[in-house]
Amino acid sequence: MSMSTRLESIIAASKSSPEDLSDENTSQVPDNNLPPQQLSTTAEQPGPTFVHDQDVIENLQPRNYSSNCDATNSISGDPLHSPVSEQDWDSWIGLEDAKDLTNAACFAECHPLFELVPSLGLTHNEVDLPSTFEGDVIPHTNPSGQDIVARSPGLLPAAERVDSSTTSTRGKVRPHDSDDQDGAHLDSITKHLTSRLGRLQIAEDGQPRYYGATSNLHLLHRGPSSLCQPNIRQVVTHGEAAIARAGLHWKGDPEYEETLVNLFFSWHNTLMYVVDKPIFFKERQHFRSGHHTNLYSPALENAVYTVGAAYTDRLHPEIDGPTDEFFGFRAKALLDIEIDSPTIATAQALLVLSSHEAAHARDSRGWIYSGMAVQILSDLGLHLNLALDFSKFHNTNSSADEVTLLRQNLFWSANTIDTLWSAYSGRPSLMKRLAHNIPSPMPSTNYSWEYYTDEYSTMTFPRGFDFDAAAQVHVYLARLMTVFARVSEVLYSGVPDVLDDIHTFVAGFDAELQSWLDTLPPALRVDYSSARTAIYLPAVLELHLIFNECVILLHRPLIACDESSWLSITPTQRDAAQSLSKCVQAAQQVCKLLTIFRQRYGLRRPHHQMGHVTLTAGLIHVFQMCRTSTGTPENRNAQQGFLTCIQSLGEMGQTYKSASRALDVITSLGQSWQNDAVAGRRVKWPKLQ
Repeated sequence: MSMSTRLESIIAASKSSPEDLSDENTSQVPDNNLPPQQLSTTAEQPGPTFVHDQDVIENLQPRNYSSNCDATNSISGDPLHSPVSEQDWDSWIGLEDAKDLTNAACFAECHPLFELVPSLGLTHNEVDLPSTFEGDVIPHTNPSGQDIVARSPGLLPAAERVDSSTTSTRGKVRPHDSDDQDGAHLDSITKHLTSRLGRLQIAEDGQPRYYGATSNLHLLHRGPSSLCQPNIRQVVTHGEAAIARAGLHWKGDPEYEETLVNLFFSWHNTLMYVVDKPIFFKERQHFRSGHHTNLYSPALENAVYTVGAAYTDRLHPEIDGPTDEFFGFRAKALLDIEIDSPTIATAQALLVLSSHEAAHARDSRGWIYSGMAVQILSDLGLHLNLALDFSKFHNTNSSADEVTLLRQNLFWSANTIDTLWSAYSGRPSLMKRLAHNIPSPMPSTNYSWEYYTDEYSTMTFPRGFDFDAAAQVHVYLARLMTVFARVSEVLYSGVPDVLDDIHTFVAGFDAELQSWLDTLPPALRVDYSSARTAIYLPAVLELHLIFNECVILLHRPLIACDESSWLSITPTQRDAAQSLSKCVQAAQQVCKLLTIFRQRYGLRRPHHQMGHVTLTAGLIHVFQMCRTSTGTPENRNAQQGFLTCIQSLGEMGQTYKSASRALDVITSLGQSWQNDAVAGRRVKWPKLQ
């Protein structure tokens, strides 16, 4: 069947009756706001008719089916090759084919709406970006042959498939009538439709976005050339106006800004490594020179200033009120625009701002910002190992390897923050059910910690002190959070216990925590016996503080108040009593770590999460004070630990309002429980099923 015959049959089938098309001068589209005579004049012109004819073909036949990708099997590592299309869709119909189409029928009769769309024409304004991507894989699914389909001309109707060996340079189609080709065509379409793999697509904002198979947009997404063009704002064009409307104009002060940036990287970023320091400076210069980049944005810059400003008492004469809040408001105003077209820098800005909100005890906003960052990760496809695909959209001043490492580490940093937020707020983690196949985090190869409080600050460190060890902290923290996430899910989900033996679960994960501790490299270890003389990086001390909090939260549901008759109680009760001992030991180590931190660096600049760690340990000391007799060694140790926690929270409270709130909680509970003679007996035993 020739192309003309096939097109005639399609048109004939679409006509409801001969009378419907009797008057060629009457528009078929009701209420089109155009005069009928204009429509009839347009429909009678053969040139535009051919234009619309071709658009019908191109809209009926998917364009982006040529593939040149070699996917990689996630298990064996062997490349999975897809056949390469030798015929591009743009040359499928040559210019001389216009006679075949226009002589067959007038598509304007069946599709008069096309006459009203000036953007549809023979030349498509496609973005010069790859239409197919490599390595489309999802976790728990082998990228086998049935999920990797060649985007080839086999997806065309069999009678109109291109034979590359007999196609002219202008793309003349020679029809085939082979039944075998019909079957292959149907099989190819079936595989394409039933594939469970998503892919990156160029969205309407011109940026790569991830669309899963259920979205249907993974099959064909025209993006910037789509008929649907949403109103998307850009910071470059709309940012200054938004800042002006909010009354947050900032002339800029490079020296002051550099101080805030250094404070951010010295005291906040090292623990979780949300922002890569070398890339930040490199991409900032790239952006300021007038280039677009996904790794830097004004919102991220202001978020960094926000957190950095919390670590200094230095004020700026042009800023009224708290400096950190001023830059925080600027970051939020810019974020409202950036979220229209989010980038990696947008996700980083949200994670940084979530810490700022937590520090100011605005839990709801901080929790929501953290969740928005998680959603952006999936929007960008950062939950899947698509580094090869993203390398095709390289618009940064950093190397492909640097960007790949940044994407990888950012995913795990977001997971760490989400898990800690879950513990901080007692709410379910958002990422615990997020399927992913991202490799483990890796330390930055060019990062070294620098002590900084202001431009005049100095501190003496021993010769040979390992400042580079700071680059490994976030790696081991991410591993710790993978263990604790399971603990939080099982023990603190908020639903009744579903474990048959919760004691076995606690014992098993206690062993996992100890195993994690044993795997730490020497530079990340803490020797409690020589704590007064040894010097540790702030992030290393914070890492061990979080570890001890994990131990407390693991064992706290099982603590028992009575150790007087261990020999006469059941094994279950004995295990529960031992859990209290574990909690007390961990709480004492928290106090030792806080003392080390305070003696060396002071407690004005630890990560805000340390306030929650201190509160968790302080509650154990309060409980010990209630359940032990006055004057006993246990009671004296508990009182000393309690005072250490109070003093630490008081000093942290100069920087973080959340620490002041924690101080209020622990002192109020201390008074309440001390006045209640039986408070120590009110321990809920675990509910076993």
